[in-house]
Amino acid sequence: MRHFIIDCDTAEDDIMSLFMLLKNGISVEGITIVEGNISYEQEINNALWALEFVNKTVPVYPGSNRPLV
Repeated sequence: MRHFIIDCDTAEDDIMSLFMLLKNGISVEGITIVEGNISYEQEINNALWALEFVNKTVPVYPGSNRPLV
């Protein structure tokens, strides 16, 4: 079995991808949050909401709230 760490900004497209992964038995070991299309706090909340919605326990790691370069 392959294991994945998902690095995303949890906007709408990322949430749908997470739903598809988690509901189809893909082993997601963690989700890292990066700066993206929506506010950083909303990105974190979206990841937590998505996991609660599909009743999965996956660690969420907030990353950088701005581009590194």
